[in-house]
Amino acid sequence: PRCVVVGGGSRTPFWNQLIADTLDLDLACPRGGELGAAFGAARLGMLCAGGTEPEVCTRPPTRAVLTPDRRFAGESAARRQRYLAAGRV
Repeated sequence: PRCVVVGGGSRTPFWNQLIADTLDLDLACPRGGELGAAFGAARLGMLCAGGTEPEVCTRPPTRAVLTPDRRFAGESAARRQRYLAAGRV
């Protein structure tokens, strides 16, 4: 599985790698991804104004794809389980 990161944090390679490691997922970083939420809202507006899905809903070019770093898999999994358990309290 692959997720796409958008928003201002998508410009930070350290955080993107940490997310990929923690979630154990490939993480795609689109070019211009920091505009993600605003761009999504603009696309919805374009669809409401009569645009078609093939015209409006195109996939942005990918700047980078980060894969989980297996060196941190054990520690990431343990921390993720602690985090999830804390939410059940």
